[in-house]
Amino acid sequence: MAIKLKELYKDNPEYGAPLPALSLGKYKYVRQTDIKNKIFNTFVNSGPLLKKDDILISRVGSNAGETYIHDTEEKCVFAGFLVRYHFDDLKLKNKYFYYWTKTSKYKNQVKKMITGSGQPQFNPPVVSELMIFIPKIETQQQIIDIIEPIELIETKLAKIKNKLIKLLIDLYSTNVKIQNSFNSRIKILNSSYEGQNNYFATNAIGELEIDYNKIIPLTGKIPSRANISPTNDSFIFSKLDGENKLFYFKERPKEVFSTGFFNFKTEYHDHILGFMLSDKFKLQKEQYATGTTMRSINNQSLKLIQLNEPKYKSNNITIMLYDIEKTSNKSKELKSKLINLLIK
Repeated sequence: MAIKLKELYKDNPEYGAPLPALSLGKYKYVRQTDIKNKIFNTFVNSGPLLKKDDILISRVGSNAGETYIHDTEEKCVFAGFLVRYHFDDLKLKNKYFYYWTKTSKYKNQVKKMITGSGQPQFNPPVVSELMIFIPKIETQQQIIDIIEPIELIETKLAKIKNKLIKLLIDLYSTNVKIQNSFNSRIKILNSSYEGQNNYFATNAIGELEIDYNKIIPLTGKIPSRANISPTNDSFIFSKLDGENKLFYFKERPKEVFSTGFFNFKTEYHDHILGFMLSDKFKLQKEQYATGTTMRSINNQSLKLIQLNEPKYKSNNITIMLYDIEKTSNKSKELKSKLINLLIK
């Protein structure tokens, strides 16, 4: 029988701390924008500390309802747009709840319960009304024991990916300081819609990651923005300032992408990718973006952006990052199938 989530509370929900993020500090700062990829690169010196297996739910914005479980012993502070929930561990295990939030049962309820028109909100009074079916605590643990090993594979892959990204940035930064224009080291591709059945908008792409849950089937009239068809051995990256959405395709994707991306080829894969992942690229993108509300770069901007002259042609790390992301997505797909099979 399903019951309201508030009947499983051990203590009242706890709001995070709205603090200015620092580049250095005593504790890593867990913000709602970081909980999906679990990369925390900012710090604070005080605030509410997370303990292992603590549950956080994002309460505001486009990712309202997104959940995070703190699966390490590392002490971190959580930010103001996140809320910590405390459950009676004799009735509901935190890890089971976290897996439940990845099911359609949870996601469908969130869609119906989110409030606010301009700024979506999913605050504790609403969260407390969620209906959840809970099996016996022993059954919850059995389900956790089945799913958790797959999740550990994802975690290990993510750590390898992050180390390779850091290596790429470091390799780029040690190259000769002769400057070239970005445009001179890439070839922009002018592709268009080719009859694909599925579409990726810009919100489906992250920094070297694709969220296949956000794929859009194309039926009826094709959106005008669905008009970029990346080829094999090419990159895409977002034109918008303030975001660093980029991806490399070793193989030609079957989907069409938004015109909010540039698509290009290069002979200097690792060098270019290291540059695009660095702060040097992000700062120049901001500097040369045009527009008022939706600032973005254009073809002229690509001539103005400067990067270090490459020493050599190499694609080994870029291809490895692609293979890791592909393997990680297969792991996520398997985990999702298990969660929806085992959790009611």
